[in-house]
Amino acid sequence: MSFLSHFTENEMLTLTRSIHRSILSAGYPGIQDLSEESALGFVRYFIEQHPDVIIEKFSFATSYTVEILEQARKFAEDEKFEFASMFYSTWIEHTLNALIAAELRFQGKADGEIESVIRANSLKKKMTSGWISVFAASFGLSKELVERILRLAEVRNEFAHYKWRASQAQDPVELHDDARTAIGVAESVVGDLSRIVDAYTHRHAQVDRRGIEGECNAP
Repeated sequence: MSFLSHFTENEMLTLTRSIHRSILSAGYPGIQDLSEESALGFVRYFIEQHPDVIIEKFSFATSYTVEILEQARKFAEDEKFEFASMFYSTWIEHTLNALIAAELRFQGKADGEIESVIRANSLKKKMTSGWISVFAASFGLSKELVERILRLAEVRNEFAHYKWRASQAQDPVELHDDARTAIGVAESVVGDLSRIVDAYTHRHAQVDRRGIEGECNAP
């Protein structure tokens, strides 16, 4: 019995998409020419037929980003906006950290160095000077997107850490309204970051593919 027998259908889909992204980023020729549906079908078939290769070639880290986003949306639907802000902010930080880690790994940095970079930078710095130091001018976040993310994080911090003093307590209704406003733009942030992840993945796929084709066509 392979380790795959313990996976739910959603977990298999997540694994398939993750490995598909890894293959695109690595620039393997051929798979970029397939439609997403065909590519995912091919990857799924390969996983099921060769689970031993998957274990050997891919390193795995536990990630709950799908569940975190689902929980954020459930809290938002139930109008528990303060809790929703915590889960949306957590999903955003996970996504930003994953992008930074992927780029540093692409640059050949060791895992220890990558972890140090991520831990040393605040959320704001990760999206501004820290982001520029990692991605240079090739890949940027808009000022407006950064502002939306920081506003959501501010509401999260107000709720999670009780930053107001007892003598200057914020009206719970006011806090709830602030959270409602912040959550109103949360899904647009999710959409923007998801598109950035897709663009980043396909950019590396195209860069690596051109390099491979250049070597193959060299005289």
